[in-house]
Amino acid sequence: MSRPSADPEFPVLFFDGYCHLCDRSVQFVLRFDRKKRIRFAALQSDYATRFFTKQSFHPVNDSLILWYKGKFFEQSDAALRIAGLMGFPVHLLVVLYVFPGSLRNVVYRWIAKNRFKWLGKRDACRMPEPGERNRFLDQTL
Repeated sequence: MSRPSADPEFPVLFFDGYCHLCDRSVQFVLRFDRKKRIRFAALQSDYATRFFTKQSFHPVNDSLILWYKGKFFEQSDAALRIAGLMGFPVHLLVVLYVFPGSLRNVVYRWIAKNRFKWLGKRDACRMPEPGERNRFLDQTL
């Protein structure tokens, strides 16, 4: 089986592989991304390190990061872009763009700050299920 790659046609969602909330977010995207376009990589993976270095990008580990059409999106912008890529009814969440990014990101950072307290932390990064492996860019987590 060939290893998937970061194709410009496919958005890449980088997530904290130790975070239960991030894992649940990945599960949600896997379920509702009906066109199966979105690819995934843990922020802690070798793939992410190489990709960010190549792009001269320095991520913060408490944020979802989306690479889409040659640009990085972080925090609430990443979450809303992801929602927009999914089908009905999830894509309706893009109406939250009516709120200023600074306000959306205050809420995002508050959730990010408390995520381990509320849901705990994993001992190891998430491993993809056999049927999901073709959507994960680095399986050597």
